[in-house]
Amino acid sequence: MAYREVHMTEIKEILLRIASGYPIRSISRSLGIHRETIKNYVNSSLELGVDPKKDGVTDELVEKIKSRLAGKNKSVHIPRDNILLPHKDRIETYLEKGIKGSKIMALLARADKLFKHLRLSAIDGTYERTIGSYLRPDILIIDDFGIKEMTREEAGEFYEIILERYGKKSNIITSARSPEEWQALFPDPILGNSSLDRLAHSSYQILMEGESIRKQSRPK
Repeated sequence: MAYREVHMTEIKEILLRIASGYPIRSISRSLGIHRETIKNYVNSSLELGVDPKKDGVTDELVEKIKSRLAGKNKSVHIPRDNILLPHKDRIETYLEKGIKGSKIMALLARADKLFKHLRLSAIDGTYERTIGSYLRPDILIIDDFGIKEMTREEAGEFYEIILERYGKKSNIITSARSPEEWQALFPDPILGNSSLDRLAHSSYQILMEGESIRKQSRPK
């Protein structure tokens, strides 16, 4: 995924903290936003000739930064060989041994069933064990994400899963919605930004085009 929707409230909050002298690491930790995202906002402000620490933060500045980043944050097509060739030997080893020999643990879960599973576990007292089952797999595949808006509880659970797996495990998320639409699924914009920011800085977006495969199996 190479795109995450930029919100004015996020930009303004970050620049106000920069203007108050907060270090980037501290802002990243408290807001749950990637440091590179914060640096992008600050650099965009400086490129526009405004130093938040000296010139202040205005709505006009925030709107200009939002417009600049919206123009840059498009899906980036990266040549397959550039991604795969550095790992050629490891991939060949995996293929020779088979998926079992490579000791990769994968879990496939439909998004609505995942949230239902966690909701029921909170009732019967097995929540920690249940959410742990989604944190442990080397690869977690969340299917049909974003069919409907999330509740606050679901958004919090999704954030916790992404946060705990970030930088440690791999995630595959399939959705009929484009990533630009995902932010609106979160009832809390900050929680949404924190979740999607972690995904946006460590993933690739694959767009599947063409007719639905279900059409091939429909009665003739």
